[in-house]
Amino acid sequence: MTRLERAALSETLGALVRHDAHLWWELKRQIFDWGYSTAYPRQFEYETPAKGLLLNLSNEWKEILHQEWPKWNHRYTDRNDSSLISIYLPLVIEEIVRRATVAANRTENW
Repeated sequence: MTRLERAALSETLGALVRHDAHLWWELKRQIFDWGYSTAYPRQFEYETPAKGLLLNLSNEWKEILHQEWPKWNHRYTDRNDSSLISIYLPLVIEEIVRRATVAANRTENW
């Protein structure tokens, strides 16, 4: 993600981490117990709230995201909400897992 994409999604990412403390703990625990994996069952529970938060981004942030994505993928031409979700939802989930991995490695008392 670019710096602008991170800025646009920072509130969304923070809200996802805070939205369910038990889910966050479970995801960290799976990461700690299983080690590296391509997917964790608990990460998929973040998809629905992430979609909602992406749809509720301000028009200004949506426009920034629409401008940033073509820098990485020149085939991208759609500028609607469903395209925004299909592009950024996997990146948001990946960032949640990355943050949970960092948090799991810092957790001392399980």
